[in-house]
Amino acid sequence: MDQLEKACLCLSVGLRFAGFFFAHGFGPYRFGFGRENDVKRTEIETMGMRIKKQRLALGMTQDALAEKMNIPKVSVSAYENDRVDIKASTILELSKNLNLTPNAILLGDQIYGEKDNDAWLENVISMLGKIKDPTARKLIAVEIEALMTKV
Repeated sequence: MDQLEKACLCLSVGLRFAGFFFAHGFGPYRFGFGRENDVKRTEIETMGMRIKKQRLALGMTQDALAEKMNIPKVSVSAYENDRVDIKASTILELSKNLNLTPNAILLGDQIYGEKDNDAWLENVISMLGKIKDPTARKLIAVEIEALMTKV
């Protein structure tokens, strides 16, 4: 088989492969934004799934979230169905409106009320925010860093 025949065979196989997907749809073979791990057949929670889960937990509709964020409802739907890559600024806006941290949206960390030390952390942040003296701020920063290296 010479080079031209090999090239024609490869082209033919490629066209048949593409034709199959266009004829049968991409269904479970969603590249890039897939919800299912084809190797293990286990459900993977996507960023869109976390957004939808939290929106529903708050009793909010897509329309209500879209209105709060001043965006079209189709954008919220696209985020929840993982059809678009979400910009960092939008993730921040979503986190504010859904009462989540950006990490909760991106990675699933500290999601749905599992924030153990939030009250303590908010109290400490509030107290630190009240300190205005620059020398005291530097001293506290040094002390915190020293404590972190001991852990």
